[in-house]
Amino acid sequence: MAGAGGNVGEELLWLSGKLILMGGISYVLAQFVIPFFLKTVMKIQSQEVFLIATVFIVTGIALLTEELGLSLALGAFIAGLIIAETDYNRMAISCFLPFRYVFMSFFFISMGMLLDYQIFLTDTLWIVFWFFFALLVKAIAGILAVKVMKLEWKTAVAVGFSIAQIGEFSFVLAQSGLEYELISQNNYQIFLAVSILLMSFTPFIVSNAEKIPLLLPNPLKPESDV
Repeated sequence: MAGAGGNVGEELLWLSGKLILMGGISYVLAQFVIPFFLKTVMKIQSQEVFLIATVFIVTGIALLTEELGLSLALGAFIAGLIIAETDYNRMAISCFLPFRYVFMSFFFISMGMLLDYQIFLTDTLWIVFWFFFALLVKAIAGILAVKVMKLEWKTAVAVGFSIAQIGEFSFVLAQSGLEYELISQNNYQIFLAVSILLMSFTPFIVSNAEKIPLLLPNPLKPESDV
């Protein structure tokens, strides 16, 4: 997209090949290698060794994706999915839970350090527009996803608005866009401002998620005859 490559068709074909290769490797790791590896580690009956083993898995897969020309974040995401499918996923969660809060703190601190607060004064209307745009688009996407699972309207609306904030991968994409000059520094600041606002409002939205369906009309319920 940044025009740094050669033929677009060849680039897409090469990228598709790498994704297929990574998918095949991930399948083999998830079905055979990692379950056997973790089962062997569990014989030691040491939580510390298990933690080191899971860190080794995540780091190894992340470095593998980087070697294939993909991102470290994608590799870490794939590693998490693989570990989640093993019989030791709950233990892995309990081991990583303390790190989660530490890294979340670093994440929010870095967000505050990257944001130029002057953007709220210079681009207020754009921030408001993209705030509601992102909120509604992600809420609608979440609602449709839940309705595909044939759950009730109340649950779909509650889930849709609960996941309406901007996700972590958006920051990875935005940073790449800024690095390759696909977005300007000003637009990147708008993105950060909208993201921070959405994350700030999310706790209030989640705590009142069950009340939101009561404020919205149910499109699946026919109106009564007058």
